[in-house]
Amino acid sequence: MEQILTYFIPILVGMDIFFLSIAGGVTLRPYEWPMTAKISTILAAVALLSAILGLVFANIFRPMVSDFSEWIGFFLIAFVGVKFMGDARSIKNEQRTYVLDDNKILWSVAAAASFSYLLIFFGLGLLGQLSNHSVITVFVSILVLSQVGLFLGSHYRPVKLGRFTKFAGGLLISVLVITCYFLK
Repeated sequence: MEQILTYFIPILVGMDIFFLSIAGGVTLRPYEWPMTAKISTILAAVALLSAILGLVFANIFRPMVSDFSEWIGFFLIAFVGVKFMGDARSIKNEQRTYVLDDNKILWSVAAAASFSYLLIFFGLGLLGQLSNHSVITVFVSILVLSQVGLFLGSHYRPVKLGRFTKFAGGLLISVLVITCYFLK
């Protein structure tokens, strides 16, 4: 069960970046490989930095809350899953498009999306799920998911697909965390 949390949860959190990439890809006309590579690299680098910060904070705070660290870790991860489901339900299809080729918007979208990675990895760190592989999984999954999202968004404009994947990612995160909590 620990490997499910370590590997699948970071990929499922990437569904938020996939959604944002589809919404940003809608504004990319024409589709340009160098621009999308830059966007994906920035999104992945900021998510990676947030994941590392989450693990560092977990190492700092875990001794302080050692009696409650498992409970807090499961709660934080489940909170992100529920937040994803709520966000996906409340956003209308036309409301979310971003001009990601503008640097200020790109950096602010990357920072906002990476907050979920901070919480997830803080929770994983409190659970003792520290692994270099999960951090590498974050970077690679964000690169792949953002490239696919930007391509799909610029060519097909499937904003409903982005909302669905964000909702499904949140649902799977919540189900996996609850299952792992009761099977521990």
